Amino acid sequence: MKTTALLSCLLFCSISALAQPLAEVAADSKAEAKVAFETARGLFSSDIQGAVTRLRRAVDLDPDNCEAHQYYILYSSIAATRTGTDDEKKVASEKMRAEIAALYESWAQTQPSRAAYQYALGTLSQYSDPDRAVRHFEAAVKLNAKCGAAYDMLAICAEVRGNLEQSRAYFRSAVEAEPDNVSLWRHWVGSFVTGDVDRGVAAGLEMAQRFPDGAASIIGYLATRLRDERKAREIFELLLEKFPKASVGNLTTLFSAYLKDNSPQALALAEQMIASAPENKQWLVLRDYARAVRYADSLIAQGKAGEAFVALEQITLPRYGADRRWLDLAKARATAAGEGGAVKAYGDLLTLCVKTPTDETLAELRGYGAKLGHSVATVDSEIMSRRTAAAKPAVPFTLTNYLTGKLVSLEQYKGRVVLVNFWYPMCGPCRGEFPFLQSVLEKYRGRGFEILAINGHAPEDHMVLPLLKGWKLDFLPLKSDVAVDKNYKVRGYPANFLYGPDGRIYYEPPPVSTLAAQRELELQIEALLASAKT
Repeated sequence: MKTTALLSCLLFCSISALAQPLAEVAADSKAEAKVAFETARGLFSSDIQGAVTRLRRAVDLDPDNCEAHQYYILYSSIAATRTGTDDEKKVASEKMRAEIAALYESWAQTQPSRAAYQYALGTLSQYSDPDRAVRHFEAAVKLNAKCGAAYDMLAICAEVRGNLEQSRAYFRSAVEAEPDNVSLWRHWVGSFVTGDVDRGVAAGLEMAQRFPDGAASIIGYLATRLRDERKAREIFELLLEKFPKASVGNLTTLFSAYLKDNSPQALALAEQMIASAPENKQWLVLRDYARAVRYADSLIAQGKAGEAFVALEQITLPRYGADRRWLDLAKARATAAGEGGAVKAYGDLLTLCVKTPTDETLAELRGYGAKLGHSVATVDSEIMSRRTAAAKPAVPFTLTNYLTGKLVSLEQYKGRVVLVNFWYPMCGPCRGEFPFLQSVLEKYRGRGFEILAINGHAPEDHMVLPLLKGWKLDFLPLKSDVAVDKNYKVRGYPANFLYGPDGRIYYEPPPVSTLAAQRELELQIEALLASAKT
């Protein structure tokens, strides 16, 4: 009897202890945890095990730090896969994640009032069991209404399921919960990339009251993803007016727009950016680019085509952030006026148009073709001939259509132009393509174009149709299998393969998440559709 009473008392006392409010983490512990976290991030490339050790120290010192938990889980998994074969790495990763999950389950049981542990459990199941992840994130915000990280993840989960307005509401709740967290502000403002961009700009200007640099960056992101060039230019010019220094890294798109219409204006912008941030070397290159393009025609007019070409050849543009169309066209003009003549200029532009066509390079190519006696049909035929020679064999598949449950084979679409798109719902870059791909589909479906969208992550099967509905997408959704991904050698998502009417792969587009990338894809599609009629 005494033993039973004692056990009952111990059990009651334990439950009572667990029910007590959690003690505040001391300020000095938070500070020490922050140092450990920042040190861990710095060690990622050189000492991953050391990074994991310091992240464990950070979560022990400050168990309410959701970001530290997130990176502890991530780095632990990465550390387990640094050596061994692919199969061994997979086993090691799964073992480590199981161990980490068991650790967090035990922590959550002993401290059920700590929201950060529920958040961590949610991140652990985010890809393997998305519904379970949502339950953990909901539990986290129920325990702590100030857990901005959990609201942030609920927003992403809602976005993935096509609930875009609910997603924005969660993003806003995240900002209200943690108004000093710049990452949460970025997500809130960035969520308007699929909605009312004016609301997004307004949210960005609100963000600028706390984080002007971060606001300039994310507003620039909104403008970059717009499919309205005029509106995008307005937003970039707003950034230039309100945040000239903070926008230094975001105005290269505006520079390209100016270079297209007004090279002196582009040069003036480059000079202004150099004055605002002399440490940014990219603008020095862009200034030289604008100068070279501006003066090339002047040199050509003076009979100095060779000097013009040499000046243009000295321009080495960065891989990202610079539109090279105007450099390529200026080189062609210098070539045509010099020793190479129209024949060489035509050949150079032909090579460009085969791989990366633009409206401007195509128009110029056809112009040089006319000088050489080639009709537009002849020029286009030559482009198509080169593409056909480089086309790759089909990679056939037969997969289940989510909409009907019936099997769909690639062979059924022979005679049409088809984009095979590998994606999965939780893939952010995949979702970034959706508005652009949908626009392409609407433009060309009536002429014989289709998108076969293959979900590459089976645990998210149940998200596919709600996502398509919420995002208003008309892709044909197919359920993948491991063999198909392997046959296509998919290394990352999204992955795109454009098939011609003859059933061969003609083009593998990079992520279609800008207007320029969309137009490049459209030009490839147009050429393939035209080839089907000849």
